[in-house]
Amino acid sequence: MVTDTVGDGYRPPFSAALAAGTAAILVASIKLSGADWSALPVALACSIGAVAATTVYTVHELLRPFCCSFSDLCALLPRAALALAEAAIAIVRRGGTPRFQEWTIAYELFRALSSALGESGGAHIVKPLNVVPLRRVFDTVGAFGQWVSCWQHGTVAESFQHLGLSHIWIKPRHSAGESGADAAASHARRIVVLYYHGGGYALCSPKFYADFGNRLRAQVAAAVAARSTGDSRSGLPPPPVHLLLANYRKIPEHRFPAPVDDALAMYDYVVRDEHVAPSQIVVAGDSAGGGLVVATLLRLRDAQRAMPAAALTICPYVDMLADVAAAEHCFISKSMLAGIRDHCVAAATGPRVGGEKRDTSLREAVTVNADLRGLPPLLILAAEFDILLSQSLGLAATARRCAVDVELDLHARMPHVFCLLPDSTLPNSGAGIASLADFAARRLEALAAARAC
Repeated sequence: MVTDTVGDGYRPPFSAALAAGTAAILVASIKLSGADWSALPVALACSIGAVAATTVYTVHELLRPFCCSFSDLCALLPRAALALAEAAIAIVRRGGTPRFQEWTIAYELFRALSSALGESGGAHIVKPLNVVPLRRVFDTVGAFGQWVSCWQHGTVAESFQHLGLSHIWIKPRHSAGESGADAAASHARRIVVLYYHGGGYALCSPKFYADFGNRLRAQVAAAVAARSTGDSRSGLPPPPVHLLLANYRKIPEHRFPAPVDDALAMYDYVVRDEHVAPSQIVVAGDSAGGGLVVATLLRLRDAQRAMPAAALTICPYVDMLADVAAAEHCFISKSMLAGIRDHCVAAATGPRVGGEKRDTSLREAVTVNADLRGLPPLLILAAEFDILLSQSLGLAATARRCAVDVELDLHARMPHVFCLLPDSTLPNSGAGIASLADFAARRLEALAAARAC
């Protein structure tokens, strides 16, 4: 078996062959199922083989981003199985209840598996051969979730290309079908939530965030409608809320600060191409996306440009260079963050001082103690069990020192970016989204009232 070097990641020796074999077995079983009864045993055997091969292939694809060789994968599989078994046994011993009342059994099992994978090979996820299959997993999940979520929320997801990247608009279905004067009037009054997704600057995509985007858009729209007293007096309906899931270039293919460049470019797109006033824009993001929110606002301030109405950050990743402490109850591992940090530091550009690189290109990845004066109202949604909790608290303290209108909303016994998980997995997820929406609506209302005076 031939695998790539540890520095590049893991190239499976048989992944393509296994996928092709699985497809062949599936085709054979389908064809044989329509034959006479004498072929039934063969068709059944093919079906069982197809299920087995599909299972092996799926498990292999899920584990491979955390490995550097096939032997790593063979060692990781029993560790992951053991972690799940230990979590299941603990749940049974507690009488079928999760460890904390704010959790569910599903989340506890997910955390056990994710922690086992991250602790064993979290640093490998940013390696060139590993990051692509992991993104593919996220996109596959997101593609199905996007269709279901849009159907549930009565929205449409409009994909478009800008600057060589794919982005997604999420709009209410009725506004997407408007035409003529009504459409023009509605378009001029719309509120846009510009959302930067998380993923350690390496993973995920707008497609994976479609369900969360639908949930957030719906909550913001409801909160804005509840506060649109001025519009009701004028006979106008509440302004429509559109949410833009913005994409950006990622590591390891691109160096920092490429993500910040793209985040600012998408803000420019909304203002200049979509003709949305900054006072009708709310910028938001989780984890690395939260870091992009702060970095983008600092660029806007330094350029003396108009600020958005408000900023929402969810468990923001605002100190890439920090040596974070492990968090027992979080599904994100210390080794994952260390892998991201070490890769970006190694790739950092800038003059050498004393034989070592100065991380000038990473300045915007460390904004926890930056000068935040002049930034718009800021909400920091934090979680008690988040591995990045200290960064949320630090950002809030810095914002207060800089006289920023900041609110810190800390949720007990919740993990990193908890509100991205469905309510069925973490019931408090909805409360986090409601907090984001309420803050945005309050700040939008205040700006509208100020303009009316």
